[in-house]
Amino acid sequence: MKITLLILSFIIHSCIAIWAQNLNTSLNDRAKFISIKTLNENQRLKIIEEVAISNDTLVRLRSKISDEDKAYLCNCFKNDTVIRVYRNIAFTRKTKGHRKLQTSQWNSEIMIYFDPKFSKQIIKDFKVFFKPIQNLNNLKINYTTKVNEANYHIKISEGAIGDDDSEEKEPFSKATYNLVTDSNYKYYAGKIFIDLENIKDKSLVILKLKQLFFNSLGHFQLSYIGIKTDSLSNAYYINSDFISETDISLLKLHYFKIHNNTFDEHNFLNLEQELRKTCYND
Repeated sequence: MKITLLILSFIIHSCIAIWAQNLNTSLNDRAKFISIKTLNENQRLKIIEEVAISNDTLVRLRSKISDEDKAYLCNCFKNDTVIRVYRNIAFTRKTKGHRKLQTSQWNSEIMIYFDPKFSKQIIKDFKVFFKPIQNLNNLKINYTTKVNEANYHIKISEGAIGDDDSEEKEPFSKATYNLVTDSNYKYYAGKIFIDLENIKDKSLVILKLKQLFFNSLGHFQLSYIGIKTDSLSNAYYINSDFISETDISLLKLHYFKIHNNTFDEHNFLNLEQELRKTCYND
C-alpha cells in the first residue's frame, strides 16, 4: 500500500512539474522585490517579505493605500451592488473540507502567450477587450509571442474537455483553466484550454476565453443571480465588445492591495466596517 501511494505521489508531482516547466515562474517576474541595500532605516520598517540570494537580500515592502485608492474604496463601500457581487464571487474554499472562504490573487505580472492556432481576429478581440484592465494597481497584464517568456498560456486542447452532454453555451463546456499557486494562495502561472474542434458554434470561443480569463484573475465563482448579464461573472453572460464597468470595479476592489496573509470573509467585513466609518466621516 505504501509503495502504491509513493508511486502515485511521484506521478502526480511529475505531472505538475511537466505541466509547469514551460511556464515562466521565476521570482523576478513575481512580486516586486528590491535590494535591502537600497533602503534607509524608515523604509526597512516596511519590509514584509525577505528572500536571501547570493551577496544580497531581496525584500518586498508593505504597500500604502494612496488617497486615490482610498477615494475609490470609499466609493465601492458606498455602492452596495459592487460589494454584494464581490462577496458572492471572490470568496472560495481553497481545499476540500476547508471551512474558511478566502480570496486568491495574482502576485506577478501576467504574461500571456496565445496558441498560434487561434485566429488573429480572436487574439485581437481579446486584447482590445481586456485593454482597460492591463495596468490596474497590483495587476499587470501583457502579451508575448515567445512561449518561454509566458506564465499564462491560452491553448487549444489536444483532446476533448468535459462532458459531451453539457450545454455548449456554458462557460466551462469544452473549456477549462488551471492555475499554479504558492502556499499563500498567490497565483504565478496559469493555462486556459479550449476544445476548439468540438465547439460547434465558433462564436462562443471568444466568449469562453473572456469569461475563463476574467474568472482566473481571482478564481472567481460564477454567479447565476444578482448580477447583470454584461458581467463576465454571470453564468449567462451576453457577449460584448467592451468589458463592463462592473467587472473593472470588481477587479479594482480585488487588487486594491496584495494581501500578505489569508484574506477571508471576516477580514473583508472588518475592512468594510472601518472604511464605512472613514468614508462617511470625510
